[in-house]
Amino acid sequence: MGVHELLLVLPPAPQAWSCLSDLVLAITWKEPGGRFRTAQAKPGSMLRVDVERGRPQAILALPSSAGRTLQPAGALYPEALTKGASPADGGADELVLDWPGGYAASVALALAGGG
Repeated sequence: MGVHELLLVLPPAPQAWSCLSDLVLAITWKEPGGRFRTAQAKPGSMLRVDVERGRPQAILALPSSAGRTLQPAGALYPEALTKGASPADGGADELVLDWPGGYAASVALALAGGG
């Protein structure tokens, strides 16, 4: 199948969370080979990741602040791919994570975890 380089576009924090200065997103995805990876990033930023090309998966961005976990953002790959980037942009395709997609990604991960 091969490797698919993605540029994850993370959503900005909702206005209601503007007072949370320490807000960080823990992004979870499966790398080629099926192992889960996690990275941290700020809301509204971008993150480059590699996934197995065409293999469906849920990508989840779990926000936390002051030790509390909040409602997730997310997306389903490959369904949520938005566009292919040009070689001048580094060649990565974009996958836009959003707050409604967090529900779908959470459900997909729960179903996959249940066998």
